[in-house]
Amino acid sequence: MPMKLRKNAKGELFIAFDCPHCQAELKNRVEQIGSFERCSYCSGKFTVPGDEVYRAYLETQSKRRLEQSRPVPVEPQIQPEPEPVYRPRRDPSRAPEVEPRSSAVPIDLDHSDFNPGVKDQRYIADDYISMTLNPGEKVLMQFGPATAAIVALQIITGIMVLFWLMTIIGIIVTGRNDFVNRPGLALGGTLISLIYLFAMMVLPTLIPLMMLMRRRNTITNMRIVTRSGLVSLNVNEVNNSSISGLSIRQHLFGRWFGFGTVHVYADGTHIRLTSVDQPIAVASAVRLAIASAKQN
Repeated sequence: MPMKLRKNAKGELFIAFDCPHCQAELKNRVEQIGSFERCSYCSGKFTVPGDEVYRAYLETQSKRRLEQSRPVPVEPQIQPEPEPVYRPRRDPSRAPEVEPRSSAVPIDLDHSDFNPGVKDQRYIADDYISMTLNPGEKVLMQFGPATAAIVALQIITGIMVLFWLMTIIGIIVTGRNDFVNRPGLALGGTLISLIYLFAMMVLPTLIPLMMLMRRRNTITNMRIVTRSGLVSLNVNEVNNSSISGLSIRQHLFGRWFGFGTVHVYADGTHIRLTSVDQPIAVASAVRLAIASAKQN
């Protein structure tokens, strides 16, 4: 059977191919392209093929979106010449008439640069891409961190908060006599312990969670942009034409739940697309953006 891309009822893409050992018909998700798998029929190990087929599919989809986004040429309409209007000769003895101004005077209403969703672009960090789009630049993909990574950090933070509360309750219970005999000193010591334990137990997971939730990644046909920052704004971007290499990193938890980090190297620096879903598909989209930039 020739290698084919198939889509199920949920819209998920799969690569269908024959096992290189027993020729049985197999099917794997496109996110597994390039990974080592085992045949469910003969238990033989193989590398999931289909990188070229999937890349051709992405290029076809990109060309189709570009064709759909091109404006349809409109032929200029020739306005008919106005018919001459008969005006009777004015009587010199009458006062001159003032012709009323026509309401059909053409007015320039070109609001192509107007963005109704942005009230003040100087202070809204989320609209960085819309503020810096170049002429002819199209957004190919916009995504944030993987849901599994956020949920994992939320669970760890919740566990640390629970331990923190249990520790504070233990301090209060064991020091109840101090609260009776020396309430001011006991209360001050408890507050100091509360702040210290919060900084040592909760903040190390709470701050990375909030920073991960604030990350946004954008791939256009000209550049790749990452935006991060909890209170401040940190933006890193590279031009697609200067990208020299890619790398994908997945730890054990990321392999289980299908997320990882894509490193993009360019001109002696690199940016990280941290904890993104389907890192192989994201890397393929980056390669497609590089090819589009080189063609232009």
